[in-house]
Amino acid sequence: MDADHLYGQLAVIGERIESAGEQITTEEATKTSLVLPFFTALGYDVFNPAEVVPEYDAGLGEMKDKKVDYALHIGGRPVIIVECKALSVKLSNKHINQLFDYFIRTEVKFALLTNGDDYWLYSETNKPNVMDEEPFLRLTLSGLSTRHVEELTPLCKPTYDLKTALPRAVELRNLSFIRKAIKSQLANPSDDFVKLIASEVPGKFTAAKVENLRGQVKSALEEHLRSEGKKAVTQILDTQTQPGTAEPAPTDTSIEADESEDDSDGIETTPEEFEGYYIVKAICAEVVLPARIHLKDRKRYCKILLDDRVQKPICVFKFGSRRMSVDFYDQDSESQTVEISNTAELYNHKDRILASLRRLL
Repeated sequence: MDADHLYGQLAVIGERIESAGEQITTEEATKTSLVLPFFTALGYDVFNPAEVVPEYDAGLGEMKDKKVDYALHIGGRPVIIVECKALSVKLSNKHINQLFDYFIRTEVKFALLTNGDDYWLYSETNKPNVMDEEPFLRLTLSGLSTRHVEELTPLCKPTYDLKTALPRAVELRNLSFIRKAIKSQLANPSDDFVKLIASEVPGKFTAAKVENLRGQVKSALEEHLRSEGKKAVTQILDTQTQPGTAEPAPTDTSIEADESEDDSDGIETTPEEFEGYYIVKAICAEVVLPARIHLKDRKRYCKILLDDRVQKPICVFKFGSRRMSVDFYDQDSESQTVEISNTAELYNHKDRILASLRRLL
């Protein structure tokens, strides 16, 4: 299945969540309005009981009275078992017990936990016939990531390929652990990591030397990340100055109204705000397409938004003539204000920017 076509179909369901999510209050409503259309987008015929089997019962011993919400079949064999929760339920691994029990007793290689918006996919990347405790892919329809949609295509009915999907699940699982390890080492390099990176430094490694080098290694890594970020910003700016490739000026196309006292009269986006915008855009390009990052300027502040929607702020610039600060949204929904002396310092807050972004995906 073409990833662009799949993205378009899933985006429609995501828009339904934003426009009518408050009316989807029960698990059954979640299944009807969101989950079944999701199966349809993946190419399964929800009206064919040979493909989409509700209340799937494997009929295995003491579990004969327990049923999983759905099993998706191809060629008469189950390929994905599905556990559904209401849209209002925040998913967690405490919800996977029933999936785990069925997974170990059936021939399926994939399991799905969903609340209609979030879709967590599990497999057996660690031990055969035993479902992993952590999902190898997390997909959110109200904040679609193109990369995640592409990873979903091997599980679509028209393109289902176990020989492709299972190894890719292993790769995605490994990447998840690698990213966590890299983030941990960047925050606090271990002795072994310091020794590895500083192996070119002459002399013997003593405890004191390792401790002294730890800060230097961390500084060098941060300097490298800032340098790479600046290159990305330059590339974006260069692309936008080429004939025929300029991105339209950020405008507010969302239907939500912002604060009423902030009308557009007299607003002038400053060079510092544009520079900050392009820095954030470059940082976010690691996760989403740059075109999804937008600027919304107001008289007293400047918002950087995902998908140009005011309810999806990544950060807010408050750049005055004497004071510059940034509000981040990386912790729950409350903003955290940080003062900066220049826009280049945004690179020091890359993790916070990406955390704010990922909260919206």
